[in-house]
Amino acid sequence: MAGKGHDIIVIGTSAGGLEALDALIGQLTADIPSSIFIVQHMAAENSGGALLNRLSRHTAFVCKFAEDGESFRVGRIYIARPENHLLLKKDRLLVTKGARENRNRPGIDPLFRSAAVAFSTRESALHNLQVDHCVPISEMGALLEVLAKTHARKRYSIPGDIRSEAKIAERVLSDVAAVNSLGQQVPYNCPNCGGVLWEMDSATVPRYRCHTGHSFTLPALLDGQSEKIEETLWIALRMFEERKNLLNSTNNSFAVQRAKETQIHIERIRAILLDPRTWQHSLDRVKKMMSAHPKTKSVRDEEERLENLSRVSKKKASRSK
Repeated sequence: MAGKGHDIIVIGTSAGGLEALDALIGQLTADIPSSIFIVQHMAAENSGGALLNRLSRHTAFVCKFAEDGESFRVGRIYIARPENHLLLKKDRLLVTKGARENRNRPGIDPLFRSAAVAFSTRESALHNLQVDHCVPISEMGALLEVLAKTHARKRYSIPGDIRSEAKIAERVLSDVAAVNSLGQQVPYNCPNCGGVLWEMDSATVPRYRCHTGHSFTLPALLDGQSEKIEETLWIALRMFEERKNLLNSTNNSFAVQRAKETQIHIERIRAILLDPRTWQHSLDRVKKMMSAHPKTKSVRDEEERLENLSRVSKKKASRSK
């Protein structure tokens, strides 16, 4: 696909984004000169059928699950399969069982990175740390039509870290040397595999990666740790219950006393499990801090536009009274 414009459109959405995706695809016309690639976060047990069936209603495109190694064509929508990353190469698709990124597979980051590496200036996210456009869903279709027919800018070299992370996502197992080049080792463990983590050299959002390939933002890492803490507590509760039952099965005063002490531990663990706020408090506080990052100019402009519209609506409402 040697297009001159932006003939590659990559779209990522969270698990609740089906309605938004449906609204966006419904705005696009059959003459948009692009291939569209979609990653939606979904649970491992999700077949992806609901997403495929919903988007297939839009007859302007052929909509299908991506197949490993297949060539892609303009006018088609390729959807990442459940439990697989979708990656782009210049002439084909890769569907891989790579490590989860931000606790998700398929993951949005692997798709976007691979598109940036494969298509350079035809993938604009590579060159923009700030948001180019901030528009509601109802205006996205028309905007994409315009951008898809706009010639790409001059070619830029691909940053080394983007290339390295794209290569890591293509393999099931990376190596320590590759991750060492991306950041500094930190005294934390990967919640997914237990391996050591590296903090990536990033001037924006803190990110972490293990040499197996699992990748996390700070909130995702804290979420993963919380899940492991809960899992560990349930295991500990089961073991204490088994210990108490074993002690109660013996008939001596020493065992009875130890059983009573064990019951105290059981009650403490149960109290924590019944009130997860005891370990969620710090996580929620960090997430709140992360959401307070500086806003880009386009986001500020959009907020100002909405605020002005709100003022106008309030004035009209007051006049009508």
